[in-house]
Amino acid sequence: FALVALFILMIATINYMNLSTARSARRAKEVGLRKLAGGQRRQLIGQFLTESTGTVFLAMVLALILAHFLLPFFNTLSGKSFETDALFHWSILLLLLLATPLIGTLAGSYPSFVLSSYLPVKVLYRDTGGVRSGFILRKILVVLQFSISIALIISTLVIYFQWRHLSHMDLGINPEQIVIASRPSNGYETFKQEVLKNPQVRFVTSSNKRPAGRLTSNLGYTAEGLPEDAGKSIKIVTVDFDFFETLENTIVAGRSFSTDYSMDSVTSFILNETAVKDIGWEDPIGKWFQTSTLDPETNNWKDRRGIVVGVAEDFHFESVHNTIQPVCYFVDNYWISWMSIKIGTEDVENTLAFLENEYLKVHPEGRFDYSFYEDEIEALYLSEQRFFRLFIIFAILAIFI
Repeated sequence: FALVALFILMIATINYMNLSTARSARRAKEVGLRKLAGGQRRQLIGQFLTESTGTVFLAMVLALILAHFLLPFFNTLSGKSFETDALFHWSILLLLLLATPLIGTLAGSYPSFVLSSYLPVKVLYRDTGGVRSGFILRKILVVLQFSISIALIISTLVIYFQWRHLSHMDLGINPEQIVIASRPSNGYETFKQEVLKNPQVRFVTSSNKRPAGRLTSNLGYTAEGLPEDAGKSIKIVTVDFDFFETLENTIVAGRSFSTDYSMDSVTSFILNETAVKDIGWEDPIGKWFQTSTLDPETNNWKDRRGIVVGVAEDFHFESVHNTIQPVCYFVDNYWISWMSIKIGTEDVENTLAFLENEYLKVHPEGRFDYSFYEDEIEALYLSEQRFFRLFIIFAILAIFI
C-alpha cells in the first residue's frame, strides 16, 4: 500500500508537470516581458517553484479535510481503527509540512526551468522552441504514467485471480452447516445421544483442536521401518468417533474410526497423506505407530502405541497459507476440548435453540457459545479480502488520476 501510495503521488506530480508544461505557451509572453523589464532567471524560477509549492500546500490542506471525513469509511473497509486525532498528530503534520516543499519543487522543477529559459526576442516573435522541448518531455512523462497504470492493472488482476483461487479452492472438507462449540466437561456422551435423536442433527464429534484453528500440539513419534533416533515429530489431533464423517473428509486407504472396533479408542491411529509420505510407507495399513498422549489420572505424558487403520486425505485444518503438516489422529475422551455438530439446512434457528437447551441440561453452569465452521474459515481470509478491496480502490484511483 505504501508503494501504491507512492505511485499515486508520482502520477499526480507528473500530471502537474504535464499541465504546467502544456500551459507554457500561454505564459511565454509573461516571461518575455518580465525579462525585458530586468527580471532575472533565478527570480522566475523562484516564482514558478513558489506557485507549485503553494498548489501542493493547498492540496495538502484539502487532503487532510478529505481524510478527516473519509476515515470512518476507510476503517470499515480496512478493518482498522485509526482515530481522527492521529491525522493531526504533530509528527504527521511535520511530515506533511516537510513533504510539501519537496513535492512542490519536484512538480514545478521542469516547468520553471523551461519557462525561465525563454529568450524575450524569440518569445515576442512567437518562436517558443521550449514548447516543443516541453512537448517531448510530456510524451515521456505520459508513457511513464501509463507504465505505472499498466503495472497496477496487472497487479490487480494477479491479486484478483489469487483471491478467486483462495475463495474457491477445495479444502478437502465440507464446512457447511457445522456448528463449533466448546465440549461440556461432563455429560458429553449424554448430550451426544440426546441431540442425535433430532433428525436435523446429522453428526456430533469432538477434537482437541478447534476446527480452523492452529495445530499447536507437536509430539515426537516412532514408526515401523524408522530408526529409533529418526527424530520425527507430528501434529496430534485427538478426536471422537465420526470426526471424518462430520467434516466429510475422505479416508483414502483403510477405514475410519468405528465403535464396532473396541480397540479403536485404545490403540488405533489414522494418519494424513502427508504423514505417510514423511514416514516413507507405501502401504501403511497395519503398520505399528507410537506417539504420546495425556494420562487422565496423572495428567502426564504416556506412550500410546498401536496400528494404523486408515489414511485421511490431506485437508487444510489451518489457513491455506500454512503448509499441510503431517497429522496423526486418534480417539481420546480426556484430551479433547471442542465439539463439531453437523446440522441440516432446515429450521436452523430452532435446531440451534434445541442444541443450547440440551447443552445446558448437562452443563447448566456453562454457556453454549457457538460459531459456524464456514464463518471461522472466512475469518481466516478476511485480511486477504480487505487487502484485495483496498488494492482495487487504490488502483482505480491511480488510473483515474
